[in-house]
Amino acid sequence: MRGWTYERIGQDDQALADYNLALQKRFNFGGAYNNRGTLYLRKAALQSALDDFTAATKYAPNMYIAHANRGRVLAMTKDFDGALAEFATAIEIDPNAAQAVVFRCEAYV
Repeated sequence: MRGWTYERIGQDDQALADYNLALQKRFNFGGAYNNRGTLYLRKAALQSALDDFTAATKYAPNMYIAHANRGRVLAMTKDFDGALAEFATAIEIDPNAAQAVVFRCEAYV
């Protein structure tokens, strides 16, 4: 995805525009919601990130990283029960999901 490439080279505004365009063309594109959510998370726009990760889990329910990312935001907003539930879902989807395990550990700290 072009938006992801723009994000990796530090062109966040262009990345956001591409994610928005992708979602205009295909509103149920879970990967685009997840990627845009990570961009919002980096910018500390927690509600926007949470909204996007929630949409990603709706449209791509088996995308473990979307659940893990949603859990991260929930932990950051002090919803630890919700965060732990999301991490558990991520690990259930992919028992080798190291990121989800790390994020879950961070929620306990």
